[in-house]
Amino acid sequence: MLAALSATCSGQGTKHCADDPSAAKLGPWPPSTPPSNLLLGIIELGRSSNVCMGIELVDTSLIERGMPKAIESSGAVEWAIQSLLSDVPEYCAEKRGRILSVRPCNRSHDTWLDFKLRRFSLPTRQLQLMSNDLYSWLSAEVDPKKPTFGHFRYGDPLNTVGPYDESNISVRRLLDKFVSDSRGAMWITVRPYERRPNNAEPDRFWLIAEYDNEPLMLSVAPQIQTGFPKTGK
Repeated sequence: MLAALSATCSGQGTKHCADDPSAAKLGPWPPSTPPSNLLLGIIELGRSSNVCMGIELVDTSLIERGMPKAIESSGAVEWAIQSLLSDVPEYCAEKRGRILSVRPCNRSHDTWLDFKLRRFSLPTRQLQLMSNDLYSWLSAEVDPKKPTFGHFRYGDPLNTVGPYDESNISVRRLLDKFVSDSRGAMWITVRPYERRPNNAEPDRFWLIAEYDNEPLMLSVAPQIQTGFPKTGK
């Protein structure tokens, strides 16, 4: 499903996130293998231009929609993605620091992404390990008595981020920091993350995918398809 990504993945890890997603121009387009759905098209637009992204999904609607055969290739990445989302009124794209954010236009503010950690302090470490540690810190703050076991994903050992010493900072902001400090990556929600009475403890609801990590990039769509209920659109 991510053939378009895997065909052009090699070598991306030596680059860094574009400084300004609003000004970043589109990379080579179209890819040799066209994306099979809208979400993969958006991801490929960001990856090929090395624009780091935070994608807040609440359902599978972007996977269930096809990717247009042609897009305007002379503009900026942000503009191109906003154009693709013009037929999907539930989602918006906007710059957030060095991140291009794709999120629900009318999002809830009572989610685990909005949860603020009182403290997050760690030295420089590999990107995937930092993501794993964030989940441990989040879980420990919600329930200090419960032991936490991370779900470590292997990545580029040279793709390091940090150090961080933050106070009163949201999970979303930390994820933004991680990918914007990386050599090229995105974070994406792969299962529901709203805070409700029956989910007092957070699941590992996000995935960080390095743009040059082909196996991890290939796992994004299947995890979303199993993590969220289908919309039927």
